[in-house]
Amino acid sequence: VHSATDACGNSSSYTQMIEIRDTTAPEFTLLEAFVTASCETATLVQAEATDTCSAVSISMAAYAAIGSQPEGQQLRIYTASDDCGNSTQGIQLVQFEGAENCSGCTSESADNFDATALLDDGSCVSGSLVNEAGDCINDADSDGVCDALEIMGCQDPDACNYIVEATDAGDCSYPSNALLDCSGSCLDDADDDGICDENEVEGCMAAGACNYNPAATDAASCNYSCEGCTYVEATNFSADSTMDDGSCEFASSCEGDINMDGAVGVGDLLMLLDSFASYCDE
Repeated sequence: VHSATDACGNSSSYTQMIEIRDTTAPEFTLLEAFVTASCETATLVQAEATDTCSAVSISMAAYAAIGSQPEGQQLRIYTASDDCGNSTQGIQLVQFEGAENCSGCTSESADNFDATALLDDGSCVSGSLVNEAGDCINDADSDGVCDALEIMGCQDPDACNYIVEATDAGDCSYPSNALLDCSGSCLDDADDDGICDENEVEGCMAAGACNYNPAATDAASCNYSCEGCTYVEATNFSADSTMDDGSCEFASSCEGDINMDGAVGVGDLLMLLDSFASYCDE
């Protein structure tokens, strides 16, 4: 609730409702592209992520890199999600030492499923990502990335939601104003005044100048050539002047100028009425 009060005690107030939306995905703080692990740590997540607004949960999808050399490699896709539904993904290749001791067919739909196996060794009859030659079994767009490993996202580095790991093109978002960056700051602001250079207005910023420009944001030279005497009764009246500079001069003899200010006005009348009916010493 905002309130404003003037010097006379008058006040007004209004209520402002602010809705804060979290549209920023978590960021991985630990995600090494290549790691080495043991069979005992085969199910452990080898990544960490953080978010500015909420807690982060990390899920993992693991696929055996069948046909790879050396044996025992596993390709992992990590998904870090926050409480607001924002998420980001990352890829990691894990090399397991002693993989032969915990490898086997890990696909429950396969005929030779091994419930004790922690790592898939490519022996499953079905369910593998690649064939014996190392080519993807399912690759709808023929880009060399298996369908299960595709990451959809914006691939334009100039976009606000650019995803480095994206393999399939997704929607991109850009600043609504071409002069601003994704954070809402000016791309060009030489004097750091918060006004983009393209919107700067150069002009005289002195309210008393002849060329004063109330819309000016960058100071320029001011012109005072329009100042002069603007009283038509003055002896030095200037018809070209639009602002009076107090330089007016009046005739030395001015009938009725009791207060001797060079003009006959209300002040002279008040002085006359003040002395009206008074007696003068001889």
